[in-house]
Amino acid sequence: MNSVIEVKNFDLGARVKQSRKSKGLSQVEVCQRISLSQPSLSAIEAGLTAELKGSTLLDLSACLGVSPQWLETGQGDMNPAMTGSLVSDEVALVNAFRRANSKTRKAVLLMLQALVEK
Repeated sequence: MNSVIEVKNFDLGARVKQSRKSKGLSQVEVCQRISLSQPSLSAIEAGLTAELKGSTLLDLSACLGVSPQWLETGQGDMNPAMTGSLVSDEVALVNAFRRANSKTRKAVLLMLQALVEK
């Protein structure tokens, strides 16, 4: 049973690494954007992490521009389908948001919520 888990984790790590490299990002760049330590990302990519917490999975998938389901399981579409229903300024906003680190994301969300609630 352990070998199955190791293979699954290796596949998860391989998907993370493949996605990161296809975006042209270093481990350090990804870690800065989602407030994850570089040793943690290295362990994920090496298949040494048993599973990803929900927030880490969502942050990684958003940063890498892939669907959380595909990143975790390898099933479903690799790319999120939501961009097909967005207009160009919404796509630009989502892309900029994905490039931001977690501190900036939180500030943007708070600001946007405050503006919308006025």
